Amino acid sequence: MAEEPDRAIVSLNAINQKAPYHVLFKESQPNVLQFITDKGLIYNITFVVDRTLVLSNIFQLVIEEALQMHASHDPKIEQTIIAIVEDFFSDKERVLSFVCDTKGAHEVARNLLFHKWFTKYNKKELLKNRWCRTC
Repeated sequence: MAEEPDRAIVSLNAINQKAPYHVLFKESQPNVLQFITDKGLIYNITFVVDRTLVLSNIFQLVIEEALQMHASHDPKIEQTIIAIVEDFFSDKERVLSFVCDTKGAHEVARNLLFHKWFTKYNKKELLKNRWCRTC
């Protein structure tokens, strides 16, 4: 993990002031962040440019536990991801697309978690549209 890249999509300084886990850029990649939990789980948070629409400033959010281990409930993971997403939205022109991965048939649970986080942390500044075949 390395220092903040030149074209970083978020500010590590702002994130680390709020996040309970220390967040770094993974290998100087301006769109991939990483943090390690108290139990040694490694989370990668990736912002991928979404080119499915003609609009600019649309990104997909990918949350991945790199070791593919089952994570027990840890509120610090949620708080860290929210700190990252809040900083992402410091640019009010950005759109975030969250796709619930069907791996392990947990897409419904992932969708419910996303909805819970959106409801809990949205300060009436964000809008949500939902397209889901199975949720």
